Amino acid sequence: MANVAPSSSTSSDPPIARYARPLVILSLLIAAAVYIAAPILAYRWATRVPFLGATLEQTFNVNDSRGETWGPSPDRLDIQDHILSINGRVIDS
Repeated sequence: MANVAPSSSTSSDPPIARYARPLVILSLLIAAAVYIAAPILAYRWATRVPFLGATLEQTFNVNDSRGETWGPSPDRLDIQDHILSINGRVIDS
């Protein structure tokens, strides 16, 4: 019988198999970074953006769909009031 040595797996594997493991590990690291960063960014956004206590239409008019538990608007906004600025900051989009 002839002695047969096991062949090297790196030379006979297709190129996709060689890069599959690092690609999966990189994908998992990116996903982990997103799961860590998302709550931090959401908290920063939530504490920075003011909430009017009312919902607005696309034209920045206060609409009629106020939440029942929200109570009256803290700024005494009425339905169809047009919002031009918040805390002195002009709204354009």
